[in-house]
Amino acid sequence: MRRCKAAVGIPIIGSLNGVSIGGWVKYARLIEEAGADVLELNVYFVPTDRRLAGAHVDEATVELVREVRNCVRIPLAVKLRPFYSNVAALAHQLVEVACMDWCCSTASTSQTSASTRSTSPRRCPWRR
Repeated sequence: MRRCKAAVGIPIIGSLNGVSIGGWVKYARLIEEAGADVLELNVYFVPTDRRLAGAHVDEATVELVREVRNCVRIPLAVKLRPFYSNVAALAHQLVEVACMDWCCSTASTSQTSASTRSTSPRRCPWRR
């Protein structure tokens, strides 16, 4: 990654998808150590258990982002799928938890994309 950064002269964004919080944290650290300037968390979970409440899925996603935020200092970006009950509300929570500037949702042409921008500047530990 360091050779790539030197060759292109632009910020490098590492992208991560995982299964367990332990895996997300482990590979987030490795991507940061490899020299990424930003880490994108590509969160994708489609619940198949009809007993699993949507709020539980949202809470698990917030906890995942919180754990990754606690282990890396580089800026985070979170990419969500549109399968949450309220993508805009979840995006707002994630922006606050991760102290980041934005969160986005990928969507097909028949679905709506949501984006959240923080309304007030915050000092974050990884920012200079």
